[in-house]
Amino acid sequence: MVQVLLTRLLKGRLKLMALAVCIGLLLPMPLYAASKKQKATEPTPPDLLLEGDRKLVFEQAFSSEKDVHGKPGFWGKMLDIVAGAPDYRQMARPYGVAVDSRGRIVITDPGAKGIHIFDFAQHKYKFIQRAEKEKDRMIAPQCIAIDARDNIYVTDSEAGKIFVFDADGKFKHALGSIRGGEGFFKRPTGIAVDSVAQRIYVSDTLRDKIFVLDMQGEVLRTIGQHGTGDRCYEFPNSIFQLKRRVPGKDRTDRRFRGANFPTKRNRGGLGGALLYR
Repeated sequence: MVQVLLTRLLKGRLKLMALAVCIGLLLPMPLYAASKKQKATEPTPPDLLLEGDRKLVFEQAFSSEKDVHGKPGFWGKMLDIVAGAPDYRQMARPYGVAVDSRGRIVITDPGAKGIHIFDFAQHKYKFIQRAEKEKDRMIAPQCIAIDARDNIYVTDSEAGKIFVFDADGKFKHALGSIRGGEGFFKRPTGIAVDSVAQRIYVSDTLRDKIFVLDMQGEVLRTIGQHGTGDRCYEFPNSIFQLKRRVPGKDRTDRRFRGANFPTKRNRGGLGGALLYR
């Protein structure tokens, strides 16, 4: 009789322990669902209408490494509750942006002193930085360009150099380094790369010029001067590569446009652009 009572008590205790474990697992779920319902739905930005009945349609917004990995599953959520959520890297002050041939989005971030690479197709993220390096330190990455081989070119407005990385984000070299580790450029900002002509175009805001370089970084010529007339700039800070197919011909018309947009740094000067082929 005593043995029977002990067996029943033991079974009852095991049931209570199992019930407690189930409650512990399921308890966070209603709380998570409630917080999800309370989260306000942000309105979707409107489409941007362009010439020729074209338009740009909003796809998504992202700001950190977390957005690349997507929403965690059930066990991922449980792991976050037990061990804490991972420390995802956040963009601090994104500036330049470019997209390579694989659809990866590459963003310069002078606030974080580095470069973010978002690969949404493969759910991968990479951060490039050289702020701690003794040689060729990357301090304030600004504008960005990508060549036909997905090499990444980034101007650094404080270091006075152009940093070149391969498609995997590995540092290759810096263009514009001179004796003593200083940069040749006073304040390099905009950049564009012509892989066909093997040319690099860089706007130097403080020199009021656009530098034309070969792929090794040698200066071939300069364009523009300080002023407000023809072929003149007032603190140029951007440069764009424009491409269009020539009707009836198997070639691409490549043009480059240097621009000085009104900013706090260029003292509110008039915005404008010069077009070069």
